[in-house]
Amino acid sequence: MISRRILPAMLAATLVVGSTLSPAFASEREGAESAREVAALRAATVTPAAAIAAAESATGGRAIRIGLEDENGTHLYEVRVAVADRMLTVKIDPASGAVRATERDGLIARLLDREDRDEVAALLRAPTTLAKAIEAAETTAGGRTIEAGWEAEDGTNGFEVEVMRPDGRVVKVAVDAATGQARALPAGGENR
Repeated sequence: MISRRILPAMLAATLVVGSTLSPAFASEREGAESAREVAALRAATVTPAAAIAAAESATGGRAIRIGLEDENGTHLYEVRVAVADRMLTVKIDPASGAVRATERDGLIARLLDREDRDEVAALLRAPTTLAKAIEAAETTAGGRTIEAGWEAEDGTNGFEVEVMRPDGRVVKVAVDAATGQARALPAGGENR
């Protein structure tokens, strides 16, 4: 009888304590991961634009997104590339520019991609490439790209690029896909 009361109470207490502590631990972990990512970005000798060129050359496709990701303690550029009717992820070494791996999307990702065909088609028609968008954003914000990708929201197509300035501040920049024009977004980062 007592165990019927104690066990549920212990479970409830664990959930309450766990839910209040996990955001603090998550925030601390994310801060450490972010610091490692910033250090890796600063140490990279290969620019995001060069990593995109390597990925596009290796696959014959067009890049839609790039980011610096931690792969078992080693940071690599992950470049998402649209190739004909499929999506690939190409992993590029930020020190040498060498292609470390090329992965095809799994079944679930392919099914989701079917829903995004119009978006990918718009990207492929756009005169501005991801590499050109990064160049424009870095010139506008005065820093180096952390992450960049295609965004199609509210009827507008373009790229959103996160640029880290030399002082460590991160600025989001929107680049119009049709014109290549870049503009820094307000502090909230919403492209309106």
